[in-house]
Amino acid sequence: MSIPVVAIIKAKPGKEAELERILHGLVEGSHKEPGCVTYALHRAQNEPGTFVFVEKWKGAAELGAHFQTPHIAAAMQRKEALIAQMDVYPLDLIGRGVPEKNTF
Repeated sequence: MSIPVVAIIKAKPGKEAELERILHGLVEGSHKEPGCVTYALHRAQNEPGTFVFVEKWKGAAELGAHFQTPHIAAAMQRKEALIAQMDVYPLDLIGRGVPEKNTF
């Protein structure tokens, strides 16, 4: 069963552009991973320093492997300098209504 993930990352003041460059690199690296179904980077319209990843992974093993990749490790080395807050949420669907409208 696939695992959807939402990650919310807030840049430290003045570090928005540098963080965005690093996050672009994560997109490129993550798209090459065999377990990656979806990995899309967004910017909050009302908070330009807030970035949101909307992801989907083939399964728990693939998500776990993602966190061990060199591109994630390299980005995490810059975490303290660039990121004010980071929250990563692997999700379990509790859908109702029309099944086709419960997926992303």
